[in-house]
Amino acid sequence: MEGTRATVLAFLIVAMTFTTSMAAVARFGAIFPTNRPRELSAMRLALEYVNEKGLVPGVTLEYILGTAESLNHFEMVLKACEQADDGILTILGPHGSSQVKATQLVSSSLHIPQISYAATDPYLANQEINKYLLRMSPSDATQGLALAQLIEHFGWSQMSIIMSTDDFGTHGIVEFEKLAGMKGWLIRSVQGFTPTKNAEDLDISQQLGAIKSSGARIIILNCVVEYGKVILKQAHDHGMVGAGWQWLVTVGITGSILFPGFENMPDYYEGLIGMYIVDDAGELHDEFQRRWIAADPVQYPGVGNGTLVAYAGKAMDAVLLLAYGLRDMLAAGETVDPESLNCSVIPHPEWSRGETFLQHLHMVDGPGVTGRVSMKSDGSSRNAVYDVVTLEKDGWRKVGRWNDSAGLTLPERVTFMGGQQEVIDFISDLSNRTLRVVTHKEQGFVHIRDTDEWGKNLTGKERFSGFCIDLLEWLSEKLGFRYELYEVEDNNFGAYDPELKKWNGMVHDVITKTADIAMATLTITAQREEACDFTMPYVDVGLTFIMGKEETKTYSLLNFLTPFERDLWFMFVVTAVAVGIFQAVINYLSPYGYRAQEQPGQSERSKRRRRHEDLNAKPPYRLSDAVWQSFTMLVQIGPEVFPRSYAGRITAIFFGLGTMVLLATYTANLAAFLTVSRLMSGINSVEDLAAQSEVLYGARGSGATESFFLESKLEPYKTMARLMTEKRDDVMVTSMEEGLKKVREGNYAFISDNVVLDYVATRQPCDIKTVGRLFRNAGYGVLLAKGSPYTGEFSNAIIQARESGFIETLTKKWITSNECDKSQNTGASQDRISINKMLGVFVVIYGGMCVSLVVLVFEWLVASCRDVDTKKPKAPKSIGEAVSKNLRSQARRYKSDWDSFCGDKRELDDNRTEIRMKRRSANNNTSANHYNTRDHRPFSACSSEPEGEEELLHVTVL
Repeated sequence: MEGTRATVLAFLIVAMTFTTSMAAVARFGAIFPTNRPRELSAMRLALEYVNEKGLVPGVTLEYILGTAESLNHFEMVLKACEQADDGILTILGPHGSSQVKATQLVSSSLHIPQISYAATDPYLANQEINKYLLRMSPSDATQGLALAQLIEHFGWSQMSIIMSTDDFGTHGIVEFEKLAGMKGWLIRSVQGFTPTKNAEDLDISQQLGAIKSSGARIIILNCVVEYGKVILKQAHDHGMVGAGWQWLVTVGITGSILFPGFENMPDYYEGLIGMYIVDDAGELHDEFQRRWIAADPVQYPGVGNGTLVAYAGKAMDAVLLLAYGLRDMLAAGETVDPESLNCSVIPHPEWSRGETFLQHLHMVDGPGVTGRVSMKSDGSSRNAVYDVVTLEKDGWRKVGRWNDSAGLTLPERVTFMGGQQEVIDFISDLSNRTLRVVTHKEQGFVHIRDTDEWGKNLTGKERFSGFCIDLLEWLSEKLGFRYELYEVEDNNFGAYDPELKKWNGMVHDVITKTADIAMATLTITAQREEACDFTMPYVDVGLTFIMGKEETKTYSLLNFLTPFERDLWFMFVVTAVAVGIFQAVINYLSPYGYRAQEQPGQSERSKRRRRHEDLNAKPPYRLSDAVWQSFTMLVQIGPEVFPRSYAGRITAIFFGLGTMVLLATYTANLAAFLTVSRLMSGINSVEDLAAQSEVLYGARGSGATESFFLESKLEPYKTMARLMTEKRDDVMVTSMEEGLKKVREGNYAFISDNVVLDYVATRQPCDIKTVGRLFRNAGYGVLLAKGSPYTGEFSNAIIQARESGFIETLTKKWITSNECDKSQNTGASQDRISINKMLGVFVVIYGGMCVSLVVLVFEWLVASCRDVDTKKPKAPKSIGEAVSKNLRSQARRYKSDWDSFCGDKRELDDNRTEIRMKRRSANNNTSANHYNTRDHRPFSACSSEPEGEEELLHVTVL
């Protein structure tokens, strides 16, 4: 009893709170199209259930109804504004995705939650735009996954699509089209129709004809039920239903009653297969089913026939979601105060409680009719489950189920339209035909010969080979036809003669039905398409021209310098001089490069005498030696004298590395320049060709190339056409062989399709080249008679050949060649190496010089360490003291050298006289290898030896 009293007390408090703010009546807006009375009746029955069961304690739910024609979106927007002005909790409806998008403008602007029971457009999931929208039906993107698995289950890979051009039709099939492309399926035809105000006024005879001629026997229909019935009836009139055909429909049709009671359903509808939103998985389904059947059809239109369709059930769930959300919000102690909001006020007013109410709606989890009433964060229902249904005499029958976790389950065997157990997805009568094919000889594409390599006579199709023949054979296997080949008699591709008013060449043969199709290098043009049908292009081409390769006639003595720009040469020389000077300085400063080598075991007196004797010796590594070394390395000649110090050696290594890269680059670019210079001419584009008069140019007559020039109104093609017309006998040819002959004779450029010219230019004798960019882009296509029923089939097969890579394989087999160097077959351009491209080399060289400075410091430290001797009284006792004494000693030496260099003649003469006297007295004791370059010698012979033991750097071989 205590618990019951507590519960009652809580409800009373909630009711009092709501009564204070809303007077115990909660109103919401309901917008329904006039053609949806069944869904409106379902909403009213659900509202009666909510009020009868008291799902919102102490509150009565009421609705404000607004109706409009299904295509009158503006009227629906006005209805939504009127309801908002009256003060509402939410907007329920409308039906279609386009209608919801229109009214969502009002909902989002005023912060009023909107609940859609049927909108399935995937783009509605965008929460940034449609934050206040809640959708009870799963997205069409999910339906696309289910539909793709169903088609894959039946083993179909070719189909056509019919859809309405509104948001529901176009967006609802996007995901399926994406999946079909990923699986490699072929959608042979996609046809759309514009919805009409009256569905009976719809006429899609033209779209149905296109689908029928495509050969696809599987048709996917995505539209609402009103148009679906009209389309299926017209399909029956065109013989496109029944045995041998299969139609798949989406929830736009299965979610509504196709034929009330099905007593008037035509027989040819049987076997229709569709995806159906599960409508019987909710805990309240049976309860609402009883109410649905028991309802008065006069008061509630559309009820009472025993069928509670999916969209009706979703409309009921929408009312339950509203009730649960309102109940939870009141139970949480929140106040709900609907406000009168005027759409015409700028800025738009916003319902202060709208976002809070939306949050409670998102958190709802309660029993429903079609399934559990629960929402995802993106505003969609968690119940994304579809039944696979087939249409029988007594209505839709469930034969399988799909959900996003388990996928497709189809335990029952499905009977297709016309009572068939199997349907072939594509049927063409080409499989029963032998086509007569006309072709034209063209290098690489169509080769015609009468004997093989061993002299055996060839007949029939054995005489033909090439790119086009392999493609024709592939099409034959793909489409199932047989063929006979013959060469066109007049050797023309096809041009229209305005005087005779008739075509020649292969076009003439197709028009007169001498041939069923033409397979050759036939360019697709507007004029030819007026007389015949072309397939999609199997090769994309453009015009270019070829010329003979010529030797240049002018030379320069300095041509060998052209691979590098002037700035790079200058930097090269400056760096060599800088490295030489740096080497000389480093070796002068280094204790291992400037001082003579002292042998271990020598007495102190011998060491001093040796140093005095070396003062007048020829220095082994002078400034001139260092600079000479740099330049000898540039030309890869070994220097006479090498640096002894490690710092100098490191500089030499880095400079040698940079020199190696520079020389390799120069050698490679020089070879390229000498090659390219042979091919250079003053004509590098079609504009250059038109601007000169020395070289004649022409093309093959009675073809698309000549027609292009004659019909062009642009320059320079107009000027070129005039010249080719004036000198027609001299410049126009009848075959590719004649054009190549004139090119090799000289002073002639032959204009044709780039793929054909690439073929001849990349093969021996490699004496011609293609020049310039492409112009007049077009393509090669298969030619058929005007209105041929096979054009679509051939086009689809060619698209598949391109997408599968088969065309690329044929190109590599027949067109691409490496017989000639590619750079020799095109108008190559010279590219001189600039200093910017070689900056890295100079960074390496100068970086090496920086490393050498570090090593020089290290050498000084090592030498100073060896001078430290704690036992000798005059020797330094620490490294710091040794370094200090060595620096003072070297400073005196450097000053002495500088004074000598500046011209201190008197001191220099005295020192030399003293040295000569000592050398004569000790002549017999002088070492035989005194001047050996392996000994270390001073940088300058002008320096004098200081007295005493101040000189401390005793150098040994490391």
